[in-house]
Amino acid sequence: MSLAGSNRRTQSMHSLRSELRQMPVIEETIDDNNSSSSDGDMPPALPEKSPRRQSDVHRSLAVTLKGQAQPRYPPPAYSLNTPPGSVGKAGIPSPSTKRKPAWLIRRGGWWRLALVALAILLCILALSLGLALGLRSRNFVSGSSSAASESDKTYPLQFPAGSYAFTTALASISTSCTSNPSTFRCFPFTTYNASSSGAAATYFWSIVQTASAPAAYVISAQSNPFVPQFRNLSLAILDRDTDGERLTFSFPMDLAITPSTALDSSNDAATCWFNDTVMAATIWTRKRAEFPVNITTSVSATSPSTDFEAWPFAMQVEQAAGAGSGVPNCVDSKGESLGNFAVQEGGSCSCVYSNIDLDS
Repeated sequence: MSLAGSNRRTQSMHSLRSELRQMPVIEETIDDNNSSSSDGDMPPALPEKSPRRQSDVHRSLAVTLKGQAQPRYPPPAYSLNTPPGSVGKAGIPSPSTKRKPAWLIRRGGWWRLALVALAILLCILALSLGLALGLRSRNFVSGSSSAASESDKTYPLQFPAGSYAFTTALASISTSCTSNPSTFRCFPFTTYNASSSGAAATYFWSIVQTASAPAAYVISAQSNPFVPQFRNLSLAILDRDTDGERLTFSFPMDLAITPSTALDSSNDAATCWFNDTVMAATIWTRKRAEFPVNITTSVSATSPSTDFEAWPFAMQVEQAAGAGSGVPNCVDSKGESLGNFAVQEGGSCSCVYSNIDLDS
């Protein structure tokens, strides 16, 4: 077995050697005409020029047609301190100087520039409008504040400014505007002639100065369920700086009266409204009061009051309602009418209060 295998390997090696010996031989043919060139120092022949290359004549002609040819300069020297985009030799600008900004080269550069310009324009318009409105508002506020400053300005507390208790007596009452006298009543429901002590009615009013040249005043009433309420009514000054100087004011109101007797068989609570009632008052500043009897010993004529001290001078108050259709308008607690109490002929209902001439 081993001998046979050895013989096979030997035959394979002989066969491989035979194939190697039989490789073809490359023959080199030497041209007799050029044989002498290998011996000498002659350089090899130049290849023929490509027809695509331009001749010097054509190149000169092209340069002439294009104008002055760009001079052939070596590239500029660079150093670490050479700024980018600097000018090269002989004033030739560097290619970098001709490039557009990077933000403009990016996509949407022109659109971004337009949007920025539009935003700046809108900001300018907004600032202009805001400035105009601000100046207008400031002028308006300045004008309003200057007009209101006169009324809000505080003055030294001088008579007759102050808070006072104006004590009067119910001098008279008239019920000529209604067919049922019980529908019209006057607080405290007793006249001076019936009871001098039981007829007193006191008003707590405050007078505030609003101007000094000439002096001007407003008057307000303190909260009281038995008397009409008002606030900051202008006072007219009559016979200024004389012994008859007086302050007057008036205003319309809807007067509500609770009847003294039942108006129907139900005996339900009723309210009678006397619409378009006018309340008027006259306050003297130098004429002495006569009621109550001890009024002459109260505050002096020129002492301002802050604690509702007694007013030492004369005054009169009147509430008057004229007759007419629907006067009075009496309703029950449900708002239903309790009947017609108007009178045909003209007349008036009134409550007159005074602290002078009560005994006449």
